[in-house]
Amino acid sequence: MPSEFNLLVLTIYFLCVTYVLYQMVNSFSDEYTIKMLKSELDEQLDKHDLKDRLEVSFKFDSRYEINNEKTKLKELAITVKNKSQDYPIYVDWDRSSMTDWFGDGARRIIRTIPGSPLDLMQEQVSSVVSPGRALSEKIAAEDIQARKGDNGPITVSKNLINISQPPSFAPDAKKKGYKNFIEGQAPMFFTLDLALRLIDRDTPATGYPVQVRCKFQLDRLHWTAGLPWNPKK
Repeated sequence: MPSEFNLLVLTIYFLCVTYVLYQMVNSFSDEYTIKMLKSELDEQLDKHDLKDRLEVSFKFDSRYEINNEKTKLKELAITVKNKSQDYPIYVDWDRSSMTDWFGDGARRIIRTIPGSPLDLMQEQVSSVVSPGRALSEKIAAEDIQARKGDNGPITVSKNLINISQPPSFAPDAKKKGYKNFIEGQAPMFFTLDLALRLIDRDTPATGYPVQVRCKFQLDRLHWTAGLPWNPKK
């Protein structure tokens, strides 16, 4: 009888330890990284003969947590550099758009600035990048912005890329894509189509339009990356 009782206690002990370890793994396994695919951007610049005229870059944290509001990706920090020494470049925010991780339609881009407007429907002024200068801005999708209070300013209220389980009626491909990402088997992607107008001596005063596509990759980190002794940078 004592041996059977000891076996029962030992079994319960191991079940408790297994559960605690399972919860620890889950708490560490919600981190991901994001990067722009520079090679694909370079292809776009080559296509439009802009390699010597334009540079586009983005700044990201070293990692993000899916379920932590403080470390979610809410905005894109973009820098547009005009490498020309003679002619400006205009960034048309209203003609720029992005997708979510599954590519469901186009999302309007909003340039987020201090003292944000009270009405998202108003037209956005294009930004000019002077010759030899760089423009740094923060942008977000229109569909994740909401009014703060009844009469407050409009602010970013949600994650830029909604990494959550698709509903039951979602396409099977979307469910599979989410599952593969969560299990670390495949990355997620989304795109930003940046609308520009370029001016030189052979163009009209309004310039000629060109669209550059930036593609981003999200990679799920292995749960061991969240352990306290692993560097966060």
